[in-house]
Amino acid sequence: MAILTGDLTWKYVEAVNNLSGDVTITAADIGAYGADNINEALVPIVDVSGIAYTTILSDRGSLLVCSNASPVGCTIPPESEVAYPIGTVISFMQQGAGQVSLIAGSGVNLLSENGLNINAQDGLATAIKIASDTWSVSGSMAA
Repeated sequence: MAILTGDLTWKYVEAVNNLSGDVTITAADIGAYGADNINEALVPIVDVSGIAYTTILSDRGSLLVCSNASPVGCTIPPESEVAYPIGTVISFMQQGAGQVSLIAGSGVNLLSENGLNINAQDGLATAIKIASDTWSVSGSMAA
């Protein structure tokens, strides 16, 4: 465990926008994320016990644990229904025997190298919003 007792400064360079400068974080800046508030860094777990689930805004940064013995469909809705910011991450776990499938809502593109079904019990998948109505999906996936 590291404890910040003074200021931390590093150089910031962003080639894309041609920005640079110093970034300094003080111990006071970190107060909300210190040892007294360690739960802020934990991933929320959402129990999905049914066979159909549509993600909601509060699922951002969560692990959706699907525990049904029957197949489960998890739909990521379009931006017009849920305005997830670009960079949103939602993870899915197939805890039950029912295969979990990620489903694209109307106009949504789910990009995956190996399909949109979690391939086995205890498998994990993560969806990251990379553009408007476009998500990259990776993990234990199959067609």
